Amino acid sequence: MTTAAVATLRDLLRLFLDHRKTVIIRPTRLRLRRAEEGAHIVEACSRDRHARRGDHHHPARSPYPARGGDRLMANFGFSKVQADAISTCACSG
Repeated sequence: MTTAAVATLRDLLRLFLDHRKTVIIRPTRLRLRRAEEGAHIVEACSRDRHARRGDHHHPARSPYPARGGDRLMANFGFSKVQADAISTCACSG
């Protein structure tokens, strides 16, 4: 037969608070990561919009999205994710 463990109120509160901290922090970190990813794309859209002013030969206008994305990365320093978002019209406007 096993005996029940004895815990003080202080120990129980500490365990509960540690658990609540984990429960709150985990989804908050996930939301932060998603927001940072979104900000990454918004920054690319902003830079792209600035680069497009008066440029009718902008790489994103390529009939071949893969080539346009490669040129965006080479010419403007966009990341692969940013170039893909621009090439697939996520930043259209």
